[in-house]
Amino acid sequence: MTKTIYKYTLERDIQSLSAPVGAKWLCAREQGNDTCVWAEVDPNEKDLMLYDFKVYRTGEPFKAGGKYLGTCFFSGGIYVLH
Repeated sequence: MTKTIYKYTLERDIQSLSAPVGAKWLCAREQGNDTCVWAEVDPNEKDLMLYDFKVYRTGEPFKAGGKYLGTCFFSGGIYVLH
């Protein structure tokens, strides 16, 4: 089975993204002024599902149970998201 890496851009601090069932979320990083996440997906998978994302600022409390995908640095490192 062939896999492909897709990029998704997060527009808000809390967001659901539609992606193929079985997407394996790889990482989160900044790209320009955007917060992006990348996933390994089966490009032939026709069924989609919603995946929930929450972006946190450094020092912001959070509930345990999520998956850390990475850290994004904006404005020369002044604004940091996880």
